[in-house]
Amino acid sequence: MRDSHAAAMPFVSVVIPTVNRRESLAVTLGTLPNQRHVAGGFEVIVVSDVSTDGTDGFLLGALHRPTRTFASWLRVPYAYGKLEVLRVQRGDASWNRVRDLFLSRQRATRILAYSVLPSARRDAFVRGTLRRVAEALFAVPLAEAQRVGLSMLSALYNVH
Repeated sequence: MRDSHAAAMPFVSVVIPTVNRRESLAVTLGTLPNQRHVAGGFEVIVVSDVSTDGTDGFLLGALHRPTRTFASWLRVPYAYGKLEVLRVQRGDASWNRVRDLFLSRQRATRILAYSVLPSARRDAFVRGTLRRVAEALFAVPLAEAQRVGLSMLSALYNVH
């Protein structure tokens, strides 16, 4: 039997790294709640690397809208998380998930580290995120997670 805390968590986390892509981000966040094939729901973690086009204000407003998509705003450059990623890979730290929070820079660094993998290629980034969510968190093989309906991660390609 699953505990109540685990049952309340979304089944999938979608990580969207973005810089100055407010319009694309608005479209992506608007379409993700229509993905009803993911049992248990999902959350969206938006990594906004100090955007200057109004992305910050848009995301803050999105936090309070009644929607199935949860957005967490992480205003921290990607590079700050790399050391923490190594700690996670070594097993010195565990994965954290945060919903509907405006995070301070210090805390955001920590959450960012647990939410993304360092990679220069988007394909590897998507595969790495899928693997961490599906295997590390839910003990589900990557192929099975893709079969269940994680095609929504293709939305990542529209945000970069």
